[in-house]
Amino acid sequence: MSHETRSAQPTQSRSGAPWRYRGDIEGLRGVAVLLVLAFHAGVPGLAGGYVGVDVFFVISGYLITGLLWRELSRENRISLAGFYARRVRRLLPAAGLVLVVTALAVFLTLPFLDWDRSGWDIMSAGTYVSNFRFAFDSTDYLAADLAPSAVLQYWSLSVEEQFYLVWPLALIGLWSIARRVPTARLRIMTLGLGGIAVASLVSSIILTTAAQPWAFFMMPTRAWEFALGGLVALWAVSGRSLPRGLAAPLGWVGLAAVVAAGMFFSVSTVFPGTAALLPVLGAAALILAGTVTVSGGVAGALRWRGLTATGRVSYSWYLWHWPFLVLGGALLGTDLSLWQSCGLVAASWLPAYLTYRYVETPIRLQNSRTATGRLSSRGGAWALGAAITVVVIAAGALLLVWPEKSGPALPVAQSAVSTATDPEPAQAGELTPRIGDARADIPKSYADGCHLQVLDQASVDCAYGNKGATTRVMLLGDSHAAQWLPALREIGDQQDWLVLNRTKSSCPVGGSQSQLEAPFNRPYTECDQWLHSIATELEQTPVDLVIVSGYQPRFGGPASQDPEAWRSALNQDLVNIKSRAGAVVVIGDTPYLAQDVPACLAKHSDSVEECASRRTDVLANGADRAAAELSGLPYLDMTDGICGATYCEAVRFGRVVWRDAHHITASYAAALGPALQSQLQQAAPDVVPTQP
Repeated sequence: MSHETRSAQPTQSRSGAPWRYRGDIEGLRGVAVLLVLAFHAGVPGLAGGYVGVDVFFVISGYLITGLLWRELSRENRISLAGFYARRVRRLLPAAGLVLVVTALAVFLTLPFLDWDRSGWDIMSAGTYVSNFRFAFDSTDYLAADLAPSAVLQYWSLSVEEQFYLVWPLALIGLWSIARRVPTARLRIMTLGLGGIAVASLVSSIILTTAAQPWAFFMMPTRAWEFALGGLVALWAVSGRSLPRGLAAPLGWVGLAAVVAAGMFFSVSTVFPGTAALLPVLGAAALILAGTVTVSGGVAGALRWRGLTATGRVSYSWYLWHWPFLVLGGALLGTDLSLWQSCGLVAASWLPAYLTYRYVETPIRLQNSRTATGRLSSRGGAWALGAAITVVVIAAGALLLVWPEKSGPALPVAQSAVSTATDPEPAQAGELTPRIGDARADIPKSYADGCHLQVLDQASVDCAYGNKGATTRVMLLGDSHAAQWLPALREIGDQQDWLVLNRTKSSCPVGGSQSQLEAPFNRPYTECDQWLHSIATELEQTPVDLVIVSGYQPRFGGPASQDPEAWRSALNQDLVNIKSRAGAVVVIGDTPYLAQDVPACLAKHSDSVEECASRRTDVLANGADRAAAELSGLPYLDMTDGICGATYCEAVRFGRVVWRDAHHITASYAAALGPALQSQLQQAAPDVVPTQP
């Protein structure tokens, strides 16, 4: 979200009408940023306040297109060096300052476990590619349970910077065609921008249904919002004007559309797609209506001093408010109440104002004074931009390489919640894995590309062990199945198996009809198609043993699945698998703890009992056990190997058990190999004979 400002002096458009200061646009900025801040603070009734970013995109498209059109009309060219230099001076100082301060705040407030991720986030934000990073994170199951990034708000700034990179080139290309027909220049430019807008909107609608995070975060699927603002700018310089009787109602309708989107949209709204038309068309209507001065119009309300003052600091306030919320919440150590969230947002106004007053404004005014395109101005801008980028990258990199980021090497003695029936606790020594490495202690199938992500459909032929083995064992299910691969590889090496890995994120056997949660909010068709491909594979290729496991929903919540329907679907799938395989067993779902274990250990490494959960509170609901019994299949319960008699501990016998709240670490899974093998020998003795 940029903060494009007006020319210090009015300039003349092609039609001769002055390109004047628009106080109503400044006020519209104020409305937009207040919507975003209210949404992030959790203000009731404004669950769709994220549309404020879309309003900013329209404003930026209007102002930048108008600026570039005037330069084309006056000079018959665009000085790319001058344009990019102005963007550097206008955007990078404030953005860089907030990123460096955020890096320091992360070091001081977040546990070392979060430094690695935060460092990469800050470096991607400083190089304006954070939208790519956050789009990937939104489709990456491993990142699904992590706390929000302290620099998540930079995704929109990355989109704008990418827009600024290509938009002048697009206008130069259109101008090279339009200049050959002087009488139709504006018409050709308008048609070109219209074509870009339509193509972008269509791609946004299509991608929103297929891969919503990429539609949300990517510049090409947001370009139509900028282009629509650009079309309004071309209208403003065309010499035509709205009928005065239409301007006032159009402006009020536009404001109503923006506010309605903010009030009635929510995180469950499939967005952007067609839903984005409401706030984007509303913003365009507001800007278009403001090109005509009429009494009783919305422009007068938007020029209210409070809104314009808010609009002036909107860029800095947008940058500062989010780290205040994320890091402030981490510092308070609790889920923020509404009053706490609003208080943190309000507190962020002070650094926002100081940044606007002492960073943004001086450099912007210097930019205005040197905007004649002199080499010294451009050279200074590039030097400034390079220096800011280097400092930001260095700040992020320090979080990656700080010596203590992996956490303490020595744990305390075995957790006090262990019971007398457990094996003898390990002596003090290095944890396996270390606390800082627990989240990355995942099965090899992830790095090999053998564990499919949510949007993947085609099965990958991944196998571990002896390629010439006569016994073929398939591990089938979601990530709760994939976590058992280290144990099965240990067993397979002893039994001379070929272990086929067939796992896919959020796609448990029996759960193919489930709805993908936010940010997708649609049926999980990729799961259906993948499970169908597995059934086909089992028909075509003999498999001696299929080991099924997967997440089981916690029933009883307002949005939970129907228990009977879930058990019925799981039973049906198990029966189908049973008819296609030599033998089938079901490994019960793992407990689902109340907290992220590595994050807890990072805070309580000297008292790991703080990170334990009472066993009776976190056990799975037993739907998989019921379905297995109904299908006549053996059910393996590994809970006694994961938890103690009373508690599910975070650390057992020198090993970190959990890599989040509901997946065991690869190290701990491998250590459970003998226990799993013992149960498999009883469940499928023909496939898993007792070793002499």
